[in-house]
Amino acid sequence: MSDLPKQVIQNKLRAEDKIYKWLDNQSQKDWTLPPTDRSLCPEKCKTYLNSTKIIVDSVNVVQVILENTRYITFQELYDKLRECIMIFLKIYRQFNVYFPIKGKIGSEHWLTVLMWKYIREGCMGVVVDHNSITLNNGLPVLIIDDCAYSGISTCDRIDDLQYNYNSVHNKIVTVLPYYGTDSLYQARNFPHTDFVLGESLVPYTQLPQLSNIDPRKLCLYTKTETTCAIPVYFDHKIANNFGSFPKIYSKVIKVPFSRSRIEELEEIIKSDCNLSYLLN
Repeated sequence: MSDLPKQVIQNKLRAEDKIYKWLDNQSQKDWTLPPTDRSLCPEKCKTYLNSTKIIVDSVNVVQVILENTRYITFQELYDKLRECIMIFLKIYRQFNVYFPIKGKIGSEHWLTVLMWKYIREGCMGVVVDHNSITLNNGLPVLIIDDCAYSGISTCDRIDDLQYNYNSVHNKIVTVLPYYGTDSLYQARNFPHTDFVLGESLVPYTQLPQLSNIDPRKLCLYTKTETTCAIPVYFDHKIANNFGSFPKIYSKVIKVPFSRSRIEELEEIIKSDCNLSYLLN
């Protein structure tokens, strides 16, 4: 920091103060999702199974997926994430928080705001973009997300920090309340990374009823993009074909999933002049 011009340092510190205050203000709001039953509808499942049959090696793949589907409510997600954050805080007393405000705003931003009251005390800086001064303090960078499916998004975020953000050498710690058993093989190969993990989830290709079928054939017939797709969905999200089965679940759940809180947060971030200032 001492090598930077004095005015640049002051501007960056003021920006840090703004993002702290902004997160403090947002965390005071109610960002929870109201309880809503989005479980599988038996009648819809029956209708869908009668109209859509994917038979691979004499196995009804859709039926197997539905029978092994895990629906995770908002409250379950919140409790599991909080449990993981408590573990993280026992290991890391001080850290940075990854909260990029350029580009797509997703569940990771929403969950970070939800967890802000727990992580604020130990947060020494907020990484909002590659010019953020917090990248120079040597502390770990905390990334919060809901679930790792194929691991592509997890790798992308680590790659952004380590290679696109001026080759950051800080340790990067990703907190995942849920993760696929095959999702982190590539991510673990990045240097200076750590993970705090909650509950593991089994990809559909490894389910006992499907494990003897060629995974490539399963991908072809189910139109999933990877063998790591997991039969799981949340109140706020059904992952795309890289992670789950949106075409199936959109037809059979009782009530559609809701991105309302994420969309509300995105609107605030995109329109807030105080946040725009941070990128100038």
